[in-house]
Amino acid sequence: PRSTLSSSSAASDVYKRQVSTQSTGSLNFASATMTKGTASFGKRQNKSHCLCKRCGRRAFHVSKKRCASCGYPDAKMRSYNWSIKAIRRRAPGTGRMRYMKVQAKKINQVKRVTDAIKAHKQAPQKF
Repeated sequence: PRSTLSSSSAASDVYKRQVSTQSTGSLNFASATMTKGTASFGKRQNKSHCLCKRCGRRAFHVSKKRCASCGYPDAKMRSYNWSIKAIRRRAPGTGRMRYMKVQAKKINQVKRVTDAIKAHKQAPQKF
């Protein structure tokens, strides 16, 4: 009688082990671990980047203290030839051009005055 008890309990232990390995194998194991989708999107609470003083983009890394877009606080602007579009986006003529706008107006005014003087000198004078 003793051998039958031990063999039945051993069989139940084997069965329990099989059930537990099956449950951790496919379904329960996937739900217990971190996934790339919905579950992990809820954990995105901390901001690593804030607004940059120089370029105004949300690319200034808070802990590194460096802008990923313009390279602030480096003196030179960050630009690479492998990213031609990024260079084009911050090229002259893409912003307000507060200084260059005035210079263009001054150049056009000088041209107008010099053209008027040349036209006046070339015109036949009446006595």
